[in-house]
Amino acid sequence: MNYYELLGVEQNASKEEIKRAYVINSQHSENNATNEMKKALLILTDPLSRIQYDRTLVSEQLPSHVKSLQALKAMNFYDRLNVNTYANQDTIKRSYYDQVKVYSNEVYPDHFILIREAYEVLSNPTERKKYSAQLHQEQTTHSSANEPPQPLPKPDPPIGLAQLRAMNYFERLNMNPYASQEKMKENYYQQIKRFNNELYPDHFLLIKEAYEYLSDPEKRRNYLIQLNLTSSEQHVHSRDVEPEYEYRTPQTYIEESHGYPTLGWIIAILGSFIFTPALAIPLGLIVGMGFKRALKTVGTLIVIGIIILFVIALFS
Repeated sequence: MNYYELLGVEQNASKEEIKRAYVINSQHSENNATNEMKKALLILTDPLSRIQYDRTLVSEQLPSHVKSLQALKAMNFYDRLNVNTYANQDTIKRSYYDQVKVYSNEVYPDHFILIREAYEVLSNPTERKKYSAQLHQEQTTHSSANEPPQPLPKPDPPIGLAQLRAMNYFERLNMNPYASQEKMKENYYQQIKRFNNELYPDHFLLIKEAYEYLSDPEKRRNYLIQLNLTSSEQHVHSRDVEPEYEYRTPQTYIEESHGYPTLGWIIAILGSFIFTPALAIPLGLIVGMGFKRALKTVGTLIVIGIIILFVIALFS
């Protein structure tokens, strides 16, 4: 029987109600029972003692799905949040909210403090790394006292760190440069599964750096131009191409606009009057169309002229 039941009052009874119940019950009780009632009176009328007693009472009357305070205190931080040691930050955050629903601060304040303590450490990457190393050392020491040590082999990364660092951002995400944002996000999640933050933290940072940069459409566009991707590469990957990323590089514009047509016409016309058409027209072609295109055009005209002369000579 707890002290509230001993005095015959509700758990939310006021101090005056507790005193009145003590006076009434102590008159009809034996000496031993009176001593227990006196102890109950002293605890329940002192605010701090009553709070502590209420907490103890709640912990003794826990539902089946709620762990005792001693059991929760004996757990490591990962077990308190019900996650494994390789869980990412989103999983830890979700599990923390699930646990505080069970161990509410209003109902189980001591349990809540232990849950909060675990979350504050595991949500901080630096503190989590230190705690994980300490936990691993404790587990290794404990196991070595009972049985021969069994080293935990760390698997080799799928790609070496130097090789991954030398890749461009698209290659790090193992994606087509012209793929959609959704496809890029899907590839990013696949890559961080391969390069787990706990096992390969340096690899993980390189993957995250690429994703964060390419998530910005403007930065991605500039990065495509910087890589100087050609139209032939775009054709190879045409099944994943989206119109919003079919950008043309500055090199393409240079090749298409390396002539000055207006200036070429001026040189050809004025030069024909000032000098001679034989010199002015070819010079105008070179300026207006560019040297390579002008050379092709002149060559084509010469061939056509030779053919015409040959036909005329044949039929004359």
